[in-house]
Amino acid sequence: MVTLEESLALMALVAREDPRRHSRYAVRWLRRLLLEHERVTIEEAPLAASCLVALGGPAHEQAYAALVAVTANDVR
Repeated sequence: MVTLEESLALMALVAREDPRRHSRYAVRWLRRLLLEHERVTIEEAPLAASCLVALGGPAHEQAYAALVAVTANDVR
């Protein structure tokens, strides 16, 4: 199974290479983040959504770094 981190890297690539598919991938990834990472806060959820929108644009690297940080915050 592909990890959440691996799927994030794939989605970031799709955001740059195939913007038409980006939204569909982003929604699936956000859903998976919320399901798999029980400790994502209400503040982190909209941050993640905003960063997903920013992928593929001028702030791509910053958005990707923030998403990696949100993903890494899960403590089980």
